[in-house]
Amino acid sequence: MTDLLRLTRHFASLGEVVLLHSQSEGHHSARFSYLAALPSAKIEAYGNNIITQINGTEKNVKKNPWQALQKFRTSIDDWLFGYLGYDLKNYIERLDSFNPDLVEAPDLYFMVPGVLLRFDHETGALVVLKGEMPSDDEMKENNSFGGQNFEFGELEFRTSKH
Repeated sequence: MTDLLRLTRHFASLGEVVLLHSQSEGHHSARFSYLAALPSAKIEAYGNNIITQINGTEKNVKKNPWQALQKFRTSIDDWLFGYLGYDLKNYIERLDSFNPDLVEAPDLYFMVPGVLLRFDHETGALVVLKGEMPSDDEMKENNSFGGQNFEFGELEFRTSKH
């Protein structure tokens, strides 16, 4: 049996992942969860220090993160998954934050996934929107999370035609 958490753990063992998981059970906007993994391109910003990686080439520049994200978006014609951090507000308004950065996460992070999966919480179906599912043998290596087994239910696999 394959479940969403095992897939997330498997892909996380190979690199960066973004899991957009719906937790509002029964809400009309909570039907789907998305797992994006194995980025072919990405952008990160730590303040105005911008790191992009496209086709294996990494570039570091000093730039306004909003402008860097816009340039990255216009150069990519594909799915983008990621997040915007709170401190990006400092580049829109004259504000400062002096809170300690305990997590050290980027102020913004977006990736172009090499693998993109959509889980339907109503039907239990998993649709491969991009890339390929790992084999059962590959999945056997990552069958638990922190020593505990969690299950989101059995999944039915389909491949998207898009």
